[in-house]
Amino acid sequence: MHPNDAVTFKSRIAEVADALDRRPPTDGALKVWFDVLRDHPYSRVHSALTHWTRTSGKFPTPADIERVCNEWVSKEIEERSAQQKAQERSEFMQTMRSKSPEAQRFRAEIRKLLGAK
Repeated sequence: MHPNDAVTFKSRIAEVADALDRRPPTDGALKVWFDVLRDHPYSRVHSALTHWTRTSGKFPTPADIERVCNEWVSKEIEERSAQQKAQERSEFMQTMRSKSPEAQRFRAEIRKLLGAK
């Protein structure tokens, strides 16, 4: 989060506290929250707080929200990796089907390697 998000974050965490029948965190606690979540954009933190409120009946800790955010980041990375692999496979298959001299040489090398086994 960016320091400019502090007021918005303070308001959002107070709303979550209110929804879960709890006092909002103190200014000191908010500094800890902000420090723990600083690597995530506010939009992700906001979504994680909303998700937490929908799925849990207790007020989250900074670590709880950090965990949700990190799980989402991991999923995003895995999805991007899968998309990249699919794209690379598609490009490879297009190359393999190509009638270009480079593709023909590549296929000849593959046949030679497979025949060498």
